[in-house]
Order: sequence, then C-alpha cells, then structure tokens
Amino acid sequence: MYFPKTTTKDSISRRTFGKMLVAAGASIGWLPLSHGATPVASTSTSAPFGPNLQSMGWWLRRTTGKKMAELTPYYQKIIGLPLERDFENDLVLLWAGEDLIFEVKTDDNPVRKQTDANSAAMLPVFRVHDLAKWRARMESFGYKPVSERKTQWGQTLFYLGPDNLITGFEHRSDDSPLPSDRKALKRWKQGAFRLGNLPPLPDSLHYLSRAIRHVADVEAMSKYYRDVFGLQPLGSEGDSQIFAVGEDSVLEIAPGGVSIPEPGDRSELTDTFVMRIHNLDAERQALSKRGAKLKGDVIVKEETTRLQFVPDPEGWIVGIEERGKIRPQYIDDVEADRRWRARGK
Repeated sequence: MYFPKTTTKDSISRRTFGKMLVAAGASIGWLPLSHGATPVASTSTSAPFGPNLQSMGWWLRRTTGKKMAELTPYYQKIIGLPLERDFENDLVLLWAGEDLIFEVKTDDNPVRKQTDANSAAMLPVFRVHDLAKWRARMESFGYKPVSERKTQWGQTLFYLGPDNLITGFEHRSDDSPLPSDRKALKRWKQGAFRLGNLPPLPDSLHYLSRAIRHVADVEAMSKYYRDVFGLQPLGSEGDSQIFAVGEDSVLEIAPGGVSIPEPGDRSELTDTFVMRIHNLDAERQALSKRGAKLKGDVIVKEETTRLQFVPDPEGWIVGIEERGKIRPQYIDDVEADRRWRARGK
C-alpha cells in the first residue's frame, strides 16, 4: 500500500491516520518495539474482532484449598481491589480499574498450580505508576516479590498470594511506544478514575493491564493468536510477542511454558480472561471460519449475557462474552457501554 508523504502543514495525527487505514479496509498492527522504534502501521487483515472488541473485560481466577474468607483480605485489603458484588457460591467480583473485573472463585477444582512467575501458563499483571511505592505497600503487609523482571519498556514485580497463584504489578516507561501505555499515562495524569460509588484503588494502582501467556512455542502460538484467534500484533519485547486486547490491555506471548492436553472444562484451569465484545454471533462465525475451535455451546446467563470459550493449541482457554441488556446495578457494564458509545461504536 502506498502512503503519500506529508509536510508539517498537511501532516495528520496517528489516530486520524489509523482511521484512514481502517476506512481503506486495513486493520492496524504495530511492528516490533524491541529496538526502540516508533510503531508503524501494518496492513494485516487477520483480526476477526476489529472494532467489535471492547476490552479485556474480566479476569477469572479459580483456586482450590482455600475459602473466600481466607482470600478476600489479600485481594481487597492488601492489593486493594474494591468489592463490586459477590455471590453465595464463594464467588466475588472485584473492581480491577477502568471497566475491568477481577473475579475470584473457590468452589471449582483447578488441577494446575501456577506458583512460578516464569512459567505460569496465564497470569494477570496490574499497571502501577510508582513501583517503589507499591513495593513498600506490599512489604508493609509482609509480602515480598518472588520474582522481578526488567525489559526495555518496563519493570514488573511478581507476588505469590495465599492461594499459591501469581499476580504481577508493572511500571511502564513514559517513553514506551505501546498505544495502551501512552493512553494509560495520559489518563493517569488527568486524575484517578472511580467506578460509580466504589472506593478508589490504592495509590499508584491503575488497572489490569496485561495477561502473560507462557508457552512452549512462542512463534506458533503468536501465529495462532494473530491469525486464528485474531488479536492485533503490537510487536516484540525481548523474546515475547505483544497483542492488543482492546485499547487498554495487552496479551504477552512469552517463552517458558509447556503444552498440556486440552482440559475438559474451563473450571479445570486457574487463570484466564474473558473479553468484552459487542456481537458474539459475528465473532463465533469469524473464529470458526479462521479455524478456531469453539469450546462447547454458548453459555447463556441471565438471558442477556452470552459467553463462548475458545481453547488454544497448547491447552489453555480464553473467553469472549457479549453483555446484552445493560443493567444499571452492574456498574462495570454501564461504564463499558458508555466508553463504547463514546468511541462512536
């Protein structure tokens, strides 16, 4: 595709440029970030989600051997995620920043442990804007990182919770070229966001920003998540490949994992995410056309919520969910819908 040169007088913003590409039938990806280059537009048309993808949506954490009363002090007091709503079957929905939910459930029986930050099949990472302050906060509660990592664009601390599951907290460089990093920094400078009447998140904690999927074959799994599952590639960081999950969060395909047989059910696994999408039927059709396997039938909840799980080739499962009728009592849905409409969808 040919792009004419522009002068200062007739130059356009990256956002406008992106809209022009989409209008021309090209979806937007970003080429490798590992050498410090500014991302450039690609003309990949692989993603079935496109503008239909709203956000990462929900993180699903399943644990065994603990009751919720033993876990809520860690998630609600130490990490500081406000309770949005809970259910009788030992399930809580915690606010994870922006329009995101962190769900903890203890009455399933996952068979896979995730105690190693360098090999856990899927683990959540939150964005913080002052890593030293966050380290001090966790130490004040008796928690020290079990692992740390640094990349060209950020630093992450990993903590092992009382459920023997890993949670990461990352600080991203102000110079990071990732669109989600630039957007997050801009929003942070505008002031802390609060969801409805929930308490604010702790100082420096922003939102659930990244899912790390450790795999045995980074190249093959990156190809799957790009060409079959359909996420937009954003480039590389070290040995990892980065994909956009909506405008705010990313999926990192990283080395260090192992391939396992596909589980019989999602409840056999510990951690995964379920993306908010706008049209489930269209995405199921697009995924099937591209060769994705759909796990079981569509799950219908409360008549208007429809959920589909999708297994990847190395034995993990992610989900896509459409929230139909927006119910005022579910303030995360209300906020997600508001953002969707504000983007002109």
